[in-house]
Amino acid sequence: NLVLEVAKKEYDLDVVLGAAGTAYEAAKAIAEADVPVLLGSPLVISTSDGPVNVFGEFRTAGCRVLLRTSVGAEAASLPTVMAHAVTRGVGSGEILRALTSDMVDVMHLENMGELVPGNDADLTLFDGPPFYPGSEVVGVMIQGDWVYLDRRYRKLASASEDKE
Repeated sequence: NLVLEVAKKEYDLDVVLGAAGTAYEAAKAIAEADVPVLLGSPLVISTSDGPVNVFGEFRTAGCRVLLRTSVGAEAASLPTVMAHAVTRGVGSGEILRALTSDMVDVMHLENMGELVPGNDADLTLFDGPPFYPGSEVVGVMIQGDWVYLDRRYRKLASASEDKE
């Protein structure tokens, strides 16, 4: 806790605690220091006392939780990891905020993180609730262009483009 206080108060640094999954036992102190926590996979861990919802422990303590993935296999498994967390009690809305607007806020980025007029936005469309088992990606839009669109939705997208 002293290190966090010195970094924030003495040096006026924006501190984010990275790879903090095993620090959930200190979540109250981390929340009191007002330090965001950056978590990767897994969000639910097994301990000798049973499974621990790490995301939930930090959120319950009052921490701002951010989510990250590495490139490659970990990034490709993000939907599966998030679906697992949802089935263990992490709300999908919390996961979306941790991946988008909360991350943007902590990183002091502008014009992204929320779907509002004037913001940059890349979109991923699901055929069901995001991060629930069985939901599949049906569309991906990057910088306003569909880079992937499931064949079932192509007619709808072209009809909407015709109206413009």
